[in-house]
Amino acid sequence: MRRGAGMAQALAARLGLLPGWLAVLLAFGWYALVWRLSSGPAPSTGGGLGGDLLANFLHAVVYGFLALLCLLALPRRRGAWTVEARWVLGVVALCAVLGLVDEWHQHHVPGRDASLPDILTDAAGALGTGWCVRAALAGSALFPRIAASLVACAVCAALATFLPLWLPGTWWL
Repeated sequence: MRRGAGMAQALAARLGLLPGWLAVLLAFGWYALVWRLSSGPAPSTGGGLGGDLLANFLHAVVYGFLALLCLLALPRRRGAWTVEARWVLGVVALCAVLGLVDEWHQHHVPGRDASLPDILTDAAGALGTGWCVRAALAGSALFPRIAASLVACAVCAALATFLPLWLPGTWWL
């Protein structure tokens, strides 16, 4: 095991000490914050396409953190935090549904719009987080997974940014 992988495994083990009930409360609180922030007009990025791309990429960060909190809420096996692939997929599905609900909510907020590519970015962030957490807990090489996850999230954010420009008038973009 490489030193970096061992450090990631130790950090993951420390995170796993967070009580599940507290992780649940933090996940609810995080989503409530997301809901609250999306209840007002969209913040102006002021950075043109680069600012829009960053704003869309932040979907991955927000839902990646939500996924981490949900994964921390999972039951422990013999007191140890373990994350099975099926639980990662369940958390990704939950994050995608919550992303869909929030996009529906934004559709009804003046100055906001709903976007299916944003939901894809949300799911990519959640999936990348779950994939990296599994690697960290197993003591596997983490950097390739982080890099691949960042690329996937950047591609999704680019789609969310550029598809509306390429296909104007398509309401779901």
